[in-house]
Amino acid sequence: MPTLFHLNGAPGIGKSTLAQMYVDQHSGTLHLDADLVTRMIGGWQEDFWKTLHESRAIAVAMAATHLKAGKDVVLPQLVTSHDEIDDYLRAANENDAQYLQIALTAPKDTALKRFANRASDAGDDWNRHITGIIEKSGGPQLLLRIHDQLDDYLRKNPPVAAVDTDGSDPSQVYAELKTTLEALREPVRAENCIHAGQADGGSRG
Repeated sequence: MPTLFHLNGAPGIGKSTLAQMYVDQHSGTLHLDADLVTRMIGGWQEDFWKTLHESRAIAVAMAATHLKAGKDVVLPQLVTSHDEIDDYLRAANENDAQYLQIALTAPKDTALKRFANRASDAGDDWNRHITGIIEKSGGPQLLLRIHDQLDDYLRKNPPVAAVDTDGSDPSQVYAELKTTLEALREPVRAENCIHAGQADGGSRG
């Protein structure tokens, strides 16, 4: 059964890095980074939110196509409300795939430092643009609110596993993540995940 592995965690915690490390060792697995899809659409800097919405629709279609072919997908994406993940869950369910949410965790101060380190990469247009949006929307206080929203979402929608990223380098975290994923290949229908989300009123983060 194909699997949609969802790596959920705060901004800058290492979701995309770990996803790439996983697919590098698992032939045929798709690293579905919606941020990369966004950057593939011309004009994303001028109309970011509209482009982000369009890119996520494309990403869902990519997930559905790959799962339908019987292949795994790794989705490194921050999710704090059901409307950010439900389309992916439906894509998994409609293609007889299982959905596994794995939380990547770290204390708030560690998460803030990692985001700041990523934002310091002046040569990366994406990081520079996202940093600008966050600074205009409250800076560190916004990141703390996102962290709290994520904690609340994970309490209401428990992941099948959590991987602590604090104090470890990416290779150590990846080794734990890989062991965790290999132990989680029991079928968990995405349909059940959708119903569980709807049962609590589809609360938003």
